[in-house]
Amino acid sequence: MEMVLRWWKFSTNEPGTIRTKFPLLLVAGRWAAERHLEATSPQAWTRDIAAEYIADTVIAVRGQWAGHNRNRTGWGEPLSASGKAGRVDTIRSFFCDLIEWEWITPGSIPAASWLCRCRSGPVATRTPGSSTMPPGPSSWPPD
Repeated sequence: MEMVLRWWKFSTNEPGTIRTKFPLLLVAGRWAAERHLEATSPQAWTRDIAAEYIADTVIAVRGQWAGHNRNRTGWGEPLSASGKAGRVDTIRSFFCDLIEWEWITPGSIPAASWLCRCRSGPVATRTPGSSTMPPGPSSWPPD
């Protein structure tokens, strides 16, 4: 939770993107707490744990590992393709940000090299209170 809150504070994503990704990062943390007590921080994720998270995302259902949400519409139904893609992209971009900001190193997290193809070029910055971000290189699709 500490690293996700730190990511929230420093993320260069649009505010709406941050609000979308934040609960998905919490889902990943809840998943890790349930499946891998040793992997409740990004530094502890291994390639195998990351692969297992991706595999579980493919078969996940709505509401699984969700927090306390009164809206239970569709709970128990399979995730949509965009829901699965959102979870995978969120965890990938989270690790990429942590590496880019040098909070972790690619060599220290075996999962990071698998999940993230690090961005190159200048780092975009967000002015506090601004909802726009200067154009910059995209990390997707890969070259």
